[in-house]
Amino acid sequence: CPLPTAADPGAPNPVPVAPPDSGRRSPRPSGGGGSSAPYPDNRHLLPTSPTQTHVFFLTSAMALAVNEMNRLQSWVNQLGTPVVEQIRNGGIPVFVTGHASRSGNEVRNMEISTQRARAAAEALRGLLGPGADIRFQGQGSRESVGQHSNDQADRRATIRIQLPG
Repeated sequence: CPLPTAADPGAPNPVPVAPPDSGRRSPRPSGGGGSSAPYPDNRHLLPTSPTQTHVFFLTSAMALAVNEMNRLQSWVNQLGTPVVEQIRNGGIPVFVTGHASRSGNEVRNMEISTQRARAAAEALRGLLGPGADIRFQGQGSRESVGQHSNDQADRRATIRIQLPG
């Protein structure tokens, strides 16, 4: 089953952009007499490389914050002109995988992760142009890396390319 592309007719054209992330950690859900201390930020657990990066989303958000749009732009810039030109011409595909935290039910998490992947794919489409082969899919909460059910590291989209050779 082929992955949908960001150029699908059903995909929204505008890239949703959320306000900048304040950098604050998400609070624990209240109730049950538990601590109100924030969850740890485990984004450092995620591998990055010149061919892979991540963008992060606020709790329940499916739009990229301005700082995450800037993260995408920086990643594209560091790829270098020859690689970016190959991507723009469809010679190197870009794979975007959306993720969700373990909070909530898996059906909803799959919807959220797919919408996050689509938002990141549309942002990349804006940076790379209509000729880029950008494919996206959601993973729900199946690839959770966080230690808590609502960990920041799990609210992400992973973007990767595979260079030829």
